[in-house]
Amino acid sequence: MNKEKAVKLIGVVFAFGFVIVLFNMFFGADEAKDESSSVSVEEVADTDKKEGAAHNKERSFDDEVEVNVVDDENEEQAIPGETEPDFEKEYTKQYGKEAVEAAQGAAGRVTALYLLDEVNPEEWKPYATKEFYDRTIQSIEKSMDDKKRDIHSIEVVPTEPQQENQIRFVVFAKWDLYETSGKTVNSQNKMYYVNVIPKDGKWYVDEIEGLEDVFNK
Repeated sequence: MNKEKAVKLIGVVFAFGFVIVLFNMFFGADEAKDESSSVSVEEVADTDKKEGAAHNKERSFDDEVEVNVVDDENEEQAIPGETEPDFEKEYTKQYGKEAVEAAQGAAGRVTALYLLDEVNPEEWKPYATKEFYDRTIQSIEKSMDDKKRDIHSIEVVPTEPQQENQIRFVVFAKWDLYETSGKTVNSQNKMYYVNVIPKDGKWYVDEIEGLEDVFNK
């Protein structure tokens, strides 16, 4: 009996030890797995934090670049560029204000006479040289038609002279073209170049050219 009890006791102890070993094998592995998982989460969190920092840094850099681009553009806009010379100011300095106004008035008046097909020399004499209005009247008489013109506006702007002792203007004219019956044919506009020269203390037009005439020279 004692021998049998000893054998049974040894068996129980062996079985209990075996159970403990199995317990450690299964539950110990789970704990190790949990620890491994915990480390992975921390690594992921740390990685996300680093990526977030990198993203924020990149975003801040982009914002700074955008600001710099805007500033550069503003600086470029602030730099004054080249502008056309003030020919009216230059003419006034050279000839005086009254002379420039007289030349401008003559240019506008002669353009109107030209558009209205005026052939009366007396209308031209106060504003144009004889050589010019004789030639112009002959040209008008050759090309005169039965159309009438009603001038809306004439704008006279100083421009660069072609030669010394001359004031040159660009003239913008707008008018309606009518038939003799009074019916409107169409509205027209054109740009002319008008040269004005001094003679006997006054200013007279000695040339008027259409834009096509200037470019065909």
